[in-house]
Amino acid sequence: MVDTKRKEDCCGCRACEAACPAGAITMREDEKGFLYPSIDPDLCTRCGLCDKVCAFCEAYPADGAVRQALAVKARDEAVRRSSSSGGMFTLLSDQVLKQGGAVYGAAFADDWSVVHRRAETPEEREALKRSKYVQSDMEGIYRQVREDLRAGREVLFAGTPCQVAALRSFLGEKNTEKLLTADLVCHGVPNNRMWKESVAAVERANRCRVTAVNFRDKSLGWHQNRVSMTTVPAKKWLDGEQSYFNLFVRNYILRPSCHHCVFANVKRPGDLTLADFWGIERTMPEFDDNIGTSLVLVNSEKGTRAMEALQGLVEMKQTDLSSCMQGQMQKPGPTNSLSEATWADYEKHGMEYIMRKYTNFTRFKLLRYKVKRRIRYILGLPIS
Repeated sequence: MVDTKRKEDCCGCRACEAACPAGAITMREDEKGFLYPSIDPDLCTRCGLCDKVCAFCEAYPADGAVRQALAVKARDEAVRRSSSSGGMFTLLSDQVLKQGGAVYGAAFADDWSVVHRRAETPEEREALKRSKYVQSDMEGIYRQVREDLRAGREVLFAGTPCQVAALRSFLGEKNTEKLLTADLVCHGVPNNRMWKESVAAVERANRCRVTAVNFRDKSLGWHQNRVSMTTVPAKKWLDGEQSYFNLFVRNYILRPSCHHCVFANVKRPGDLTLADFWGIERTMPEFDDNIGTSLVLVNSEKGTRAMEALQGLVEMKQTDLSSCMQGQMQKPGPTNSLSEATWADYEKHGMEYIMRKYTNFTRFKLLRYKVKRRIRYILGLPIS
């Protein structure tokens, strides 16, 4: 029976819920908005399947030793401009969709929550593109993937390392020949409740309705890591759109398990690992054009075949791990020194309060922040 007395030991992936044959497990939000399993003792048969599929433990066999590290970018510039980095997810998913397969990834729902979703066409796949810095809800996904594989369909599944590992644990070794997995180099995840509350706060502050969100807007170049929102009445750059991102990137509001992540290393659970190739302007300047470059770690024979299938569609250059190493490929992100105070304020006052207290949510602070970033970018200095 899964034990969540220590919250840092649960990543909220829902694999235990999906595996339970008795329907004894449901996922419930805690006081911070994170999902944890709740077990009905009257339904539980003590079969142990929930423990068997739990991938978030020290014993998880993350055997995906990196075979190759690659800098990759789509030759089609339009693909890159509509992607967070070099367009790898689009190209990989195109290959699967052309074979009548199914693609799984994170998308915004109508209420701005982030959920994993299935796509069978390029049009449906568009919603799965680009980064979403929120934990996506995996409800119903494990069994959908299993049904597709049993039907003999090609499947691409992209998600955080814990989600990829959870899917692999849920499926076991049967009927996985046509499954290609891509894990992401993950900073950590806040939850849907906080994200939706932050969108509502922006709408109140600007008297508008948010109609589109882009966590990785490239209109000023790939190196400018910007968040944009489009609204009605028409407006693009909003006061407060950076506030949620600042809380996220500074480790104020991550899930407890993210600070103890067993996948924050180079033993990757996916056939491929996808990330932005940060620092390429220093290590491989001739390859960088400020439109976006993907870092791809090839971790299995399936991953090798998938990259070979993209020949002609990408520019590719091999590198070594030391030249592309990122923080979350070495160790989990630490908690922020103000995290405890932030969580206490959130539970007492809500999301808008901590956005105002701990970030640049006010008009003057946000303007000063943007001007400072723009000056540092022009001068070629690191952008914090």
